[in-house]
Amino acid sequence: MSLFSFDIHKNSPLGGVECVYVAVGAKGQTSMDALTWTLKKAVADRSNTIVFLVHVFPEIRFVPSALGNLPISGANEQLAQTARSQERGKRSRRLQKYRNICISFKVRVDTILVENDMVAETILDLIPHLNITNLVVGIAKSNLRRLKSNKGNGIADQLLQKAPETCEVKIICEGKEVILEQIEMESRSSSLRNMLLPPLQVNPNKPGSMEMESRSSSLRSMLLPPWLVNPDKPGSMEMESRSSSLRSMLLPPWLVNPDKPKPMKKRKQWVDYFSCSCFKPKAD
Repeated sequence: MSLFSFDIHKNSPLGGVECVYVAVGAKGQTSMDALTWTLKKAVADRSNTIVFLVHVFPEIRFVPSALGNLPISGANEQLAQTARSQERGKRSRRLQKYRNICISFKVRVDTILVENDMVAETILDLIPHLNITNLVVGIAKSNLRRLKSNKGNGIADQLLQKAPETCEVKIICEGKEVILEQIEMESRSSSLRNMLLPPLQVNPNKPGSMEMESRSSSLRSMLLPPWLVNPDKPGSMEMESRSSSLRSMLLPPWLVNPDKPKPMKKRKQWVDYFSCSCFKPKAD
């Protein structure tokens, strides 16, 4: 591993200064979203905070020469050093857009350039070396489900799974912080929708939906009363009237007619525990 700007802490007066590290790529909107979120949400005191851009780029394997590209392992030290210096300059210029946005927010910024093929492992190695306690990483929306399942092998997945407890990892998707509990609830809601709705309503363009709809219709015919399966069928209104009368006798009025105000009890207050548990306000 070749690490550039490793002595940033020696050259920067960091006594009492808040440090926030943002993993960025050379291109892509996810890194820009993560940095923008950091500047807006994670920087409390702009005059007392430094944002470090952590960029890991692939190892240099060949160097140009008069004889063509040579393996860097067979090149002399000066030629290899020149190639690495040129690559570092190129990578630094690609990060200028990130530095510009930090400057626009009037926040100090520095860069950490690392030459290594293993991005996540490299950042994990930097955490104890640089005493990183705040790390921000961007992720694409398409990778959110794998993030929650703990089965993904992406950069954000590995950092979230393997980062030490001393380092708080923030995952940003499309400019918003990802709350893992929210992903779990969305996944459960999607699974429940797939179980309850016919395939044509879940995914009408999916191959085999017509056959699955036929099977689902047969299953509903066996499990549900006829007036629910086919409300237009003769006799359905009469069945519905009988069922409504039965519900009125067996169920409390506020369940039979949800629009009707619920009865107030004098001492014991009715609490809807389902709503409280499923729609608990998200902490800021």
